[in-house]
Amino acid sequence: MEAYPTEASWRHARLWPSPTRFREFVRSTSAAPAFPLLSDHLSGLYLRASVLNSSFVTALRALVPDHTMAVDDVYSARREARAAPAGCAALRRMTRLLRHWFAGNLTWHTTAPRRYATGARRPA
Repeated sequence: MEAYPTEASWRHARLWPSPTRFREFVRSTSAAPAFPLLSDHLSGLYLRASVLNSSFVTALRALVPDHTMAVDDVYSARREARAAPAGCAALRRMTRLLRHWFAGNLTWHTTAPRRYATGARRPA
């Protein structure tokens, strides 16, 4: 989760890490490295440990988060930039509504203690 605010702060400040630093950062915070292993498991593809841990397969698996993040940055950045203001506006509205609800709930319970003091009323 730390990747989102960090990347957002880089973009906001128009600071870009070197490609190497960015790849290392994203690789460590992304779920993408787990996808090939999950895919292998779901498809029933099981490799011997000597093959799975070989330098060639390790290098191929390291490309998965690189590819995932590169494609995401190239194709999703504009869409995310357009959706971010709407998402922030929705969160501000939700926060405002919750603030009113919490205040109303607190007022209801702290200003009407008699209804709790008398207990449940029996029908006549």
